[in-house]
Amino acid sequence: MECPFPPRSGSAHRNAAVARALSSLGPVMSLGMAGGTGGEAPAGIVGRSLASTGGRKVWKFDRPDHPTEMTLDQAIRQELHACLETFAPDLVVVEGVALLEAAATLADAGARVVLDMHNVESRILAQALENRPLHKRVFLPRGSAAAIGAAERADRRAVEIASQIWACSEEDGKILAGLQSNEKTRTVRNPIPDESALSLEITPERYRHADIAYVGHLSYFPNVEAVKVLLSQVAPLLAQSGTHSSISVIGSGPARAVRRLCRSSGARLVANPSDVVSHLSRAAYAPMPIRHGGGTRLKALEALAAGLVVCATPKAIEGVGLVPDVHYLRCETPAAMAQCIAGLTRAPDRAADIAREGRRFVKERHCFPAIEAQVRSAISELTGS
Repeated sequence: MECPFPPRSGSAHRNAAVARALSSLGPVMSLGMAGGTGGEAPAGIVGRSLASTGGRKVWKFDRPDHPTEMTLDQAIRQELHACLETFAPDLVVVEGVALLEAAATLADAGARVVLDMHNVESRILAQALENRPLHKRVFLPRGSAAAIGAAERADRRAVEIASQIWACSEEDGKILAGLQSNEKTRTVRNPIPDESALSLEITPERYRHADIAYVGHLSYFPNVEAVKVLLSQVAPLLAQSGTHSSISVIGSGPARAVRRLCRSSGARLVANPSDVVSHLSRAAYAPMPIRHGGGTRLKALEALAAGLVVCATPKAIEGVGLVPDVHYLRCETPAAMAQCIAGLTRAPDRAADIAREGRRFVKERHCFPAIEAQVRSAISELTGS
């Protein structure tokens, strides 16, 4: 959506890694749909933003019949055509179904389009609607069904338009492939946001105390719900077990509910940090009581890279491929999560072993060289070269 240099969000981290990987094959233009060009892009990448947006954000989903797609006006479409003519790319990688109109515009103009699906948007929308208050679910069922149906049609159309689809995980890939029973889908995993996290120390002493960190975009509904569970259920259960905990909630754009919960519970809120790794260096455990969502799973990758012991629901690490009791601890309930953390503070050697295995896993699969190899392989299959 925006020029990803420097990356300031999960999607920007993925976009930046993909752009870097593509630059190993030839010149790359990173074209933002809103805002400025950001900071200086790496060698081989030209960063620019569409002038026709006037610097305004165009994250405007204002059509009930297309709830997951961004509205693009004629001026933006014309500028996309001009960029295509000027830069003459062999391949255009478009971020997700939100930019489906842009993908269709470019494909109609003769571009070979790859759709990089950070999420399966129809599934995310369905989960968001299911998570609404009960009275809204009861009284607005027709509107919900229509919105979900429109989102599913958008996902299917995306699969039809693109020459290839990139999914963040094998699970998302199977869902996307099933939309049209096609063979277009390839897996390009997500990068570790900051590989300096891999240098943080892992020793048993680090895990003797329940120093907890939760990282995420703090207005995204699955994270808001997870923070509620962490602060109102997991933390009190830890206290009841006699385990003192110190909790930091870290992320961008904290919702009002998150701010209120942190104040009332005494948790430390770190809003819009410029550097996450320094905060993770002071933590040992990363409980993730997540019930909804999809996509990048960057919070899990980041925690594992930093040497935190991840205690998570299956949804929180869905698609990553982690093995329970080896790379992380699977916790279905808040009680299980509190019990796991309390137990590991009394068995810090085991906690350190789990942390080392988790780090080894993400280092092998999610460091930049691995991402670059996945991108190059996908493009080689697409172009036959």
